[in-house]
Amino acid sequence: MPQPNESNPLPAGQRQPYESIPGGAARAREVAAVPAGERSTADIVKDIVGNLQDIMRSEIQLARAEMTQKAVSAGRAAAVAVAGGIIAFYAVAFVLVCIFDAIALAIPYWASALVIAVPLLVASAVMLSAGIQQLRKISPKPTQTIRSIQEDVRWLKNQTR
Repeated sequence: MPQPNESNPLPAGQRQPYESIPGGAARAREVAAVPAGERSTADIVKDIVGNLQDIMRSEIQLARAEMTQKAVSAGRAAAVAVAGGIIAFYAVAFVLVCIFDAIALAIPYWASALVIAVPLLVASAVMLSAGIQQLRKISPKPTQTIRSIQEDVRWLKNQTR
């Protein structure tokens, strides 16, 4: 969305034709060279189709970038959850060793294994919880792209009136 400044005096929410899309400045100079009343319908339709193609390419690039960002976030959250799962596996192994040693020997040896298992269980619970919470926060929808496409549709409707 263009921001008002010296080179773009339009307020936010309004688009400048051609300049707001990649490569549009050269096309804007080309169109400006033809007086408004002398442009044929074919030229206007050609410009509209070209603009739509440029807009769609930009939207696809935006969708790719947004989905890549979301995939990276999901990957990180999944890594934390997997780490929590691995720690939980070791905790269960130590608990089983504790039970075995407690039954077999009833001496302080099992108590040392229990001292190791309890903190591992706590750590795994914290990591699993954190990973699951992070995964729940990630929306798979490309919301920024959806908003941008809706904005493009509104802009196009205004241009065709």
